[in-house]
This record gives sequence, C-alpha cells and structure tokens, in this order.
Amino acid sequence: MKNMCFGKFCKANSIIHSLDIRVKIMLTLFWIILALVATTTLSYVAIFTYTIFVLFLSKVPLKAFLKSIKPVIFIVIISGIINLFFTHQGVVLWECNFIIVTDYAVTLALTGMFKLLALGTFTAFLTLTSTPLDISHGIESLLSPLKNIIPHTKDFALAVGISISMVPVLYDEAKRLKISMLARGVDFKQKNFFTRTKSYIPLLIPLIVNSLNRSDELSLAIYMRGYSNNVDIKNEHIALKSSDFMAILISIVSAYLILQNLWVLLAFFVPILLFLVLNVCKVL
Repeated sequence: MKNMCFGKFCKANSIIHSLDIRVKIMLTLFWIILALVATTTLSYVAIFTYTIFVLFLSKVPLKAFLKSIKPVIFIVIISGIINLFFTHQGVVLWECNFIIVTDYAVTLALTGMFKLLALGTFTAFLTLTSTPLDISHGIESLLSPLKNIIPHTKDFALAVGISISMVPVLYDEAKRLKISMLARGVDFKQKNFFTRTKSYIPLLIPLIVNSLNRSDELSLAIYMRGYSNNVDIKNEHIALKSSDFMAILISIVSAYLILQNLWVLLAFFVPILLFLVLNVCKVL
C-alpha cells in the first residue's frame, strides 16, 4: 500500500469487486451526476452515507482509499478558497480590509468542495475495484451499440484504459525523479510558495519528456502487435448477476430518496433501463 495512488487497482475479495464492470461504470456516472445536482442537506448526508457503505463493502483499506483521493484534495481546497473569498453575495459574516466572507460564500464553498470530493471519491472507487483492462472492455461494451454512429469507440476505450494504467507509472516515475533531485541538493520544502513552485519546474520537464517518449514506445508496441480498429473481437455475452441487479436497485431507490422528483429520477433511470434491455437481448 506504500505506493498506492489514484488509478491503481487494489485487489480484494468483495461484492464491489465482483460486480459487472459495465454496471460499475454506469453507477459511477450515476452517482457523480447525482452528487452534482444535489442541493439539500439530506441529499449530502445520503451521498456521504452511501460512500461509507460502498467503502465498507469494497474491503479497500482506508489508508489506500485516502491515498487514492489525495491528488483531489488540493483541487478541493483551492476551489473552497476561491468560492469563500471571491464571492461577495449574501450577508457579511466577517470582514477584514479587502477580505469579505458572506453566508452565501460559505455555503457555496462547502457544497462545491463536497461535490468535487464526491466526484474524486466515486472515480477512485471505480479504479480501486477494477483493473484498467476491465474498464477499457467495459467502456467498449457500453459504446458498442453506437459504433456505427460514433467512430473510433474502440480506440476511445483503449485510450481510457491506457490513461488510467499510466497514472501510477507516472506517479512512481515522478517520485524517483524527486529523490534523484533531492540527492543533488534541490530543496522542495522552502517556505516561500513561489520559490517552492519554481523548484518543481526542473522536475516537470524530464517527466513530460519521459511521458512523450513512453507514449511513442507504447504506440509502436501496439502497432507491432497488429492492433486495428477494424478488427472486432467477439466476446461472449455476459449475463448480469443478482448482485448487479441489487446494486442498480439500491442506487435507484437512493436517488429517489435524495431527489424526491419522479421526472428527474426517470432521466437517471432511462439509460440504466436501456442497458438492462440490451443485456437481456444479448446486445451487450
């Protein structure tokens, strides 16, 4: 768990790991959208409870989960600061020179931070409980009915899988570069923010160059192995299990309790219903 980061698969024997990858992808998008449209305190509490419930069922160690969402924390904090100090609508709660904090700014900052954190959390659940290859196959399967309408769906699925698998690789490479630069006397712990940021520039340049070289080698390797978008790989039909239907049912019931709006719920339910029909008809 020492090198755990976003995008790295955490192997475990759990219900969440055993779910169909297509169901996990759809429910991940489902809950991300649900978190973004949530407006009430009850909905935030329900989403937080669902997150704890999924974390418990996935059997992913808490330390591994926290490390996987660590990159999102910085973005969440910056978003909260911007919303808090640059929004001047509402009743003024505190004022000091040019700094003004209002009740609306506090609400906006907290809700914005929660939404961003939920987005990172649900995405982390997907990558922690699914391998990049499974995610790639799942996206390809979900987009397969649209291959005659939207071109290069197979290439898109492959690109997503490779991108996810490359995140831990680049993370480990950045750590090795940082250690080598520390050995050369570079100080990354300076108190001045701009000086500390400037010291990271020599780290980013070789990392970008190595990433470009690695992508070139990877494209050559894929080409040498005869990859072609015109070749269809016929996979056997995978029937959904009872646990998949239970996960879908729990998500729909939770969405109704959170939204309290039947019409909005139907907008969430139609894609899932279409997926179930296609699966029963053995299209997916």
